[in-house]
Amino acid sequence: MTAICMNGQNHYSPSHLPPAGILNLAHVVRRTSALGPGDVRSVVWFQGCPLACPGCIAPEWQAFKPALQTTPQDLAEWFLRDPDVHALTLSGGEPTLQSKAAAEFLRLVRREREISVICFSGYTYEQLRSSPPALGVADLLTQVDVLVDGPFQRELAQTTQGLRGSRNQNFIYLTERIPAGSLERAERKVEIHIHEDSAVMVGIPRPAVLSAFHRALAARQLDVQRSTS
Repeated sequence: MTAICMNGQNHYSPSHLPPAGILNLAHVVRRTSALGPGDVRSVVWFQGCPLACPGCIAPEWQAFKPALQTTPQDLAEWFLRDPDVHALTLSGGEPTLQSKAAAEFLRLVRREREISVICFSGYTYEQLRSSPPALGVADLLTQVDVLVDGPFQRELAQTTQGLRGSRNQNFIYLTERIPAGSLERAERKVEIHIHEDSAVMVGIPRPAVLSAFHRALAARQLDVQRSTS
């Protein structure tokens, strides 16, 4: 729900899960002011989601297939190269399916720098606690400051206020690093990051913005696909 990736494919197969200790990522952005209040932040999108919510903004990132594979150590080094970034957003795909490696990544970053972390999940907080979809979910939640939970519901799409895709989703403040109410009041921003032959939209766009983006891509015959920033 927080980035757009299109190249004409939308296949779901649960056949690929990354090896232990490896992160399988859809995309990363080093600096953005979208997807979180205040500080400039980095965003990490995870590859693979079994929920297949109708109207999902990033359908290609649902597929369980090898994508950008890295270790928690290498991802932490990538994040820490920019001394001005003190905030991080995890999205996807579904971050909690790679909880164990994701939690290790966050621990490594926090050994070197104080950061705030927002995590988007298609599972509810209750599901993550009572029936976690993967090993290490409880560990990951101890590293997350705000969880935005629940599946995207197209009929409840939220188009004007707060950092969530639909009104059923909740803001769960797990620590005091991010003040309560910040994400409900956060300004909705959309950024378009252009690469040589592709583009990625970062943010939660209104339907009119999304449609205009698709038309522009079709006119220029560009793909919105994974690339490292």
